[in-house]
Amino acid sequence: MNYQEWEKTVPIEITNDSLWKMEAYRLGLFLSDICWYDVTKLLKDRRTVRLSDQLLTDTG
Repeated sequence: MNYQEWEKTVPIEITNDSLWKMEAYRLGLFLSDICWYDVTKLLKDRRTVRLSDQLLTDTG
């Protein structure tokens, strides 16, 4: 999926938010979705579980 395809799938509740006007916000959401897809693939192979943990770790 590319950015333009992803953008069409974003719920209206998100696109109506004033933050949606900021390109950095949109790109951050897109990156988050792409990472989530990668993490789910990494979790399926026990050799890469530790890599997926690094992508999922909450630093807050």
